[in-house]
Amino acid sequence: MKLDLNPILEVEASIINNAGGAEPLVEQIFYILEKNPDGLLRENDVSSEIWYVKTMNALRNHALAFLVTDSQGKAETNKLEAGTYYICGISQTHRGFEVWNVRVDLQPGKNSLVLDHRNMSGNTHS
Repeated sequence: MKLDLNPILEVEASIINNAGGAEPLVEQIFYILEKNPDGLLRENDVSSEIWYVKTMNALRNHALAFLVTDSQGKAETNKLEAGTYYICGISQTHRGFEVWNVRVDLQPGKNSLVLDHRNMSGNTHS
């Protein structure tokens, strides 16, 4: 009997607040893509509202799936096959736009990913 363990991706996301502490990202959308969206993230003026809307629409159009964090900044999916993906999200905060574009290699079973200031792709101040 073959035991098939589908990958489970658990994400925990936070940002640094005004007081310097970690704050969970609540109701944050993270898109799951099969190809690196780096080109989409670098187009146009990254500090403008127009860039934000255009980029979010482009990510949505290219996404295989998405995650939305809960009140503790956590989200989970088990609907992906093993393989390489890019987890991408943009959050507008008091400091500007915080951007994540993190490669993840999903293996069968549990896979955990922390998204915070240490693995941001960039920070653009508006």
